[in-house]
Amino acid sequence: MAVRHNWKYLSIPAAVLIALMVLSPGIQCYQADRETISANHIAAHAPTLWKQTTQADFQLGTTMQTNLTMFPDSIVLDKARDIPSTVYAFTGGGTASFYQYSVSANAWTGAPDAPGPVGEGGKIASDGQRYIFAFQGGGSSAFWRFDVYTSMWTSLANTPGPVNSGSDLYFGGGKIYALQGGGSSAVWAYNILTETWTAVPITGTQHPMGPGACLAVAGSSIYVLRPDAPNFITVPKSGGAWTTLTAPMAAGPGADMYATTGNAIYVLFGGGTNLFSSYTINIKTWKTFTDTSAPINAGGGLAFQPTPAPAHLYALAGGSTTGFHGWAYTTTAPGPAWGTLAPIPEAVGAGGGLTYIYSSTGQYLANGLFISSVYDAGRSGEVLNALMWDVDVPNLVNQAISVQIRVSDTLEGLSSAPWTLLPAFPAVVPGTSTYYADLSGISGQYVQYEVGMSTLDLTTTPTCYEVRLYHTGV
Repeated sequence: MAVRHNWKYLSIPAAVLIALMVLSPGIQCYQADRETISANHIAAHAPTLWKQTTQADFQLGTTMQTNLTMFPDSIVLDKARDIPSTVYAFTGGGTASFYQYSVSANAWTGAPDAPGPVGEGGKIASDGQRYIFAFQGGGSSAFWRFDVYTSMWTSLANTPGPVNSGSDLYFGGGKIYALQGGGSSAVWAYNILTETWTAVPITGTQHPMGPGACLAVAGSSIYVLRPDAPNFITVPKSGGAWTTLTAPMAAGPGADMYATTGNAIYVLFGGGTNLFSSYTINIKTWKTFTDTSAPINAGGGLAFQPTPAPAHLYALAGGSTTGFHGWAYTTTAPGPAWGTLAPIPEAVGAGGGLTYIYSSTGQYLANGLFISSVYDAGRSGEVLNALMWDVDVPNLVNQAISVQIRVSDTLEGLSSAPWTLLPAFPAVVPGTSTYYADLSGISGQYVQYEVGMSTLDLTTTPTCYEVRLYHTGV
């Protein structure tokens, strides 16, 4: 393919200067010279072929929450679109019904039905910006995503096992954390960028999750409310042993939790009760707030609206009713009374759920993914030498770029080949730079790379300008 040289970004002050020099036939050298450090780095490898990305290569790739046109020849995080603040709900009870509630109009309208009927264990959770993730429940392993930009459902990778009553979903830090329910003690994590499920490794005592079990993620921990003793437990997101906490009562059908951006988890206890409380994480104490307007039963759900102000929590009553209620958010108990809002058009049964999408016009999305088009290296067992990528990471505290690669000797096998995370060398520094990964030991004819991006500062984005693959060739 034609090689395009595009070094315009290297004119940035303190940028990395790159030289690719032929030392002898087949031997190339990569030298990084940074004005911010005293030492240079030189790495040599022996490719005879190399592939440098062009804008056309980027355009042929697959994006998820990344944008290829905002800045020419670059990959950046996409920006949120101007959509109204909206609550979304399943009605469950064996239906595929899906509804959206306009916060400003206090009115429900129908949204596209789910891909299948939703039963016990059906749940929904959102990234707050664009995507809603859902369990079908009812013993199914189906896992779906709804795109609020396109109003379309997509089937994602099936869960590791069947999902039933006592399941739950919660978005936290670029992953979905989940309970399998159905009496299982399994806790799962779904990586949104790689679209893969893994088990959260729980050691020691295993706690089965039955009807009403729910979870929330706050900081580095998962919190679970159970219908059995111990009724409130926590474990690190990375796994480990459960720690027992205390709660005013056990969970019942319809129980739900939401962790605010502060230090609190708000809880509906369900089971036909009106009890509504919050747990303050740092001091491990509970506050009891004004009871909900109606008892919460199977299918009940809780959603938090952080913006626009004033913040609110919303609740589905469930229990085969159409009850929908709102509460003006506060940290001071007992707080205001719950208000009764426009009823949802259908009665909500087991598998009902609630989540919230808010507008953030002009801000970048929190995470995104780009998967390259497939590169044919020309022969089976082709030896790969190195990958280089030119990127800008404005703020290492709040932002990151990761690069992975997968290879296969057959085109059909590439989609199921495992991804290998590439450690960047030298160590990543803020600003524009070039990084190198040694691919020694990796071989295959067909190659794809993946660029993952994330930012906590939604006003800026990491940028990938270029990716170069080196291999031995014929």
